[in-house]
Amino acid sequence: MLKSQKNPSLPSQIKNLPTKIGVYLFQDHVGKILYVGKALKLRPRVSSYFTDRSHLGPLLPKFLSEIKKITYFVVESEVEALLLEANLIKKYQPFYNSQSKDDKSFLYIKITKEDYSHVAVDRLPKNPVQRKQKEKTAYYFGPYPSAKTVKRTLKRLRRIFPYCSARKIPSKPCFYYGIGLCLGPCGNFVSKNEYRTMINHLKLLLSGKKTKLLRELERDMQAKSKEKQYETAAMLRDQINQIKFLTSAYHLPEEYLKFPELVLDQHLKESGELREILKPYFPKLDEVKKIEAFDISNLGGRLATGSMVVFVDGETEKNAYRHFRIRLKKDKPDDPAMMYEVITRRLKHTEWDFPQLILVDGGKSQVAASLKALKGAKTDIPLVGLAKREERLILKDYHHSFVTVKLPADSKALNLLLRLRDESHRFAISYHKKLRLRDFFDKVK
Repeated sequence: MLKSQKNPSLPSQIKNLPTKIGVYLFQDHVGKILYVGKALKLRPRVSSYFTDRSHLGPLLPKFLSEIKKITYFVVESEVEALLLEANLIKKYQPFYNSQSKDDKSFLYIKITKEDYSHVAVDRLPKNPVQRKQKEKTAYYFGPYPSAKTVKRTLKRLRRIFPYCSARKIPSKPCFYYGIGLCLGPCGNFVSKNEYRTMINHLKLLLSGKKTKLLRELERDMQAKSKEKQYETAAMLRDQINQIKFLTSAYHLPEEYLKFPELVLDQHLKESGELREILKPYFPKLDEVKKIEAFDISNLGGRLATGSMVVFVDGETEKNAYRHFRIRLKKDKPDDPAMMYEVITRRLKHTEWDFPQLILVDGGKSQVAASLKALKGAKTDIPLVGLAKREERLILKDYHHSFVTVKLPADSKALNLLLRLRDESHRFAISYHKKLRLRDFFDKVK
């Protein structure tokens, strides 16, 4: 979403800024870009330049006097903001971005040129000879101005591409292998070819070649499915969905600048399309403003947890997220029974506003168990399941018959539901990992 502020008064431009996540550009009287930055909330961040005098030291008064126009982009995620900021800095090389580094070079994501590449954050020297020397031993992606955000982004990418971060491969399984964030070159748990393939996928994403990457992964997924390697195919499907979620609505800087029609509110379009799809099955569904999504995570029935994530107008409402430590004791996984427990416990919290729609991760058995919980609470909130294979919606219509709704791959409604499903899965897994670690340390005491 591109917006260019044309008001002559800077205070009025700042006042009109949204409080959403985005990237901002300060420009002079002829439109030259002076500085590029990103913010989780645009208005407070931009206004801080004019209230906090610690940003650029002695250059600040001159810098502020040159700013005549503010252009900004509203984006959907912190990752998108980071990638867009890096692209714009690389493209325009604004003077005050380099000055704000206090003679430090920008940060890059480094992937070493080895059989078992390690991934890290590094700096490239400004000296071209020294720079060329470093580039002989590793690939560098960037630049990124902030250490904190690039490390946080790598942390998210590691959930999709579990790379090795050790400079020297240890002989025993590392901590990250134990929590699923390393494929396991330590201990020879992964072949060189498998690891190299994963690293090549990460390089494609960092290079902005998302379409090529997704095409490769989808081809591999279909091949594994034909070979009846369903577990591997499911892992590839989850990886595809995670990549789509992480980089949703990512556009190159040129696209933002050339196509102002990107200003359309995608979230409202997604919610509107979803309502139209579900309306024939739920006649009372007049709007889809608030959606709650539920997922179950367990280890062979042990340490079972449920997650509830909340989207309002297509955006995360993280203060409403909840974890449920499942009380049901089972020797084997029983996702429907666990889902029944989680939905039942949620519905008892009448102080939490009920949603217009509930989404559960799973097929008929999970949907049936969840509907049983709704019936027990004497409520008729519309509820659908998102089946893992082929991304189908499972629901019961007002005739109490199961219905399968196949959504097209380019559906805006599907994009919204996948974001919800993947966020609930991420939230459940994150809590489950904490429980596993706690359980591990309790055993070694």
